[in-house]
Amino acid sequence: MTKTLTSILVLGSLLVSGAAFAGKAGEITLLSGRATAATPEGTIRSLNKGDPVFSREYISTSAGAFVNVKFLE
Repeated sequence: MTKTLTSILVLGSLLVSGAAFAGKAGEITLLSGRATAATPEGTIRSLNKGDPVFSREYISTSAGAFVNVKFLE
């Protein structure tokens, strides 16, 4: 449940930010465990601390993991 809720909150935040549609929406500032970002086209990449997060990406975490994103706005 926590994994799903975290992913939904991050996705919602990415979609709400108006400036995020221009490209980079934020940056991973803290990561515990494993996390990935998926584009609407289905490309999946692993995330690490310091990685950019782009608009319309879906952030997913493994069980027990968490991620903090610093948004540009």
